[in-house]
Amino acid sequence: MMVKAKICRILLRRFHTRAMYLQHAVTSSNVSPMEATTSISTSAAFDTLQFVKTLTNRGFQTQQAEVLSQTLNQVLANLQLSFMEKMVTKDQQDKLILKLNSDITSLRKDMFILEKSEFDALKNENEKLKHEVESIRKLLKDELSKANANFSLDVSMERSRQKEVAADQEQKIRNVNTKIETEIASLKTSLESHKLDVMKYLAGSFVSFLTIGLAVWRLIK
Repeated sequence: MMVKAKICRILLRRFHTRAMYLQHAVTSSNVSPMEATTSISTSAAFDTLQFVKTLTNRGFQTQQAEVLSQTLNQVLANLQLSFMEKMVTKDQQDKLILKLNSDITSLRKDMFILEKSEFDALKNENEKLKHEVESIRKLLKDELSKANANFSLDVSMERSRQKEVAADQEQKIRNVNTKIETEIASLKTSLESHKLDVMKYLAGSFVSFLTIGLAVWRLIK
């Protein structure tokens, strides 16, 4: 019994491997449903009589071998139906490929338009920035020219003011010098006048003392 069970497991494993291989071949190939059905039927079919004979030679009873053969045949039939349900037809594949190609072309076109749009937007933004920079540069140049002109005007006005202040100070100094000279001249005139008065006073005093002295001398004599 253990040998029979082992043989059954081996056979089932072989059929399962064969079924998986057929499933992969069907899903990965570009064949029509009719070709796939023929291929599966040809690959999946096996000689039931020979299979029963092989099992009976291995020690199975005829009834057991027939039941196992029918079971395996049913499994293969179910697998075939499952493959047919999951299989995509060649027309469907062609339509899917066409749709994918169309989507890829549309995507490439959209990407090209997007890249061109972004490039144009970037170019326009760059031109706008260039104009803004040029405007700022011109504005700075004008402001600098105005500042230089105002500075030159301020310097010129300051120089004129300093000249006026210097001229005014010089005129004030001249006026002070003139006033001093006038005061000195007036003082000299006043001194000369006082000097003459002093000399007159001294002369009168000397004459008076001399007269008094002569009178005293006469009295004494």
